[in-house]
Amino acid sequence: MSRKCKACSHKKRKEIDRDLVDSVPYRTITKKYDITRQSLIRHKDNHLPAELVKAKEVKEVIQAGDLLDRLVGLQLEARDILDKVKKSESYTTALAAIRELSRLMEIEAKVTGEIKEVAVQVNITQVVVDVGSWLEKKHNKIYREYKQELISKYETIRN
Repeated sequence: MSRKCKACSHKKRKEIDRDLVDSVPYRTITKKYDITRQSLIRHKDNHLPAELVKAKEVKEVIQAGDLLDRLVGLQLEARDILDKVKKSESYTTALAAIRELSRLMEIEAKVTGEIKEVAVQVNITQVVVDVGSWLEKKHNKIYREYKQELISKYETIRN
């Protein structure tokens, strides 16, 4: 006999479903409704109404569309300003308009998925060379070699 889903039989099922669809962390939901994480996972995988999930996806698409509409509006305004500035030959302002237009295009590309942001981590290990001791060692070696050479020359002359 299968067990009854604790989330389905919970008195606040609608709120649990909404939190799951809204991707509220399991930890938060478990504390809020006194239900185990495993019960929430099973409920989400097997019992969460498909209509709720679809509604959330549709809402996200609509919001993305609104954002794109606003971006396109800003791009049109920036292009109008750029056209006006080009005629006035104010190059500094034209460059600012071009910079803003390119920034808006970058945002649009990120929103539409044309540009994927990748996190890059660079680890740099700094090697510090003790130049002073290196020079001292090098100097001592050269000094000893030079001293030895002088001594051998002196002995050659002496003999």
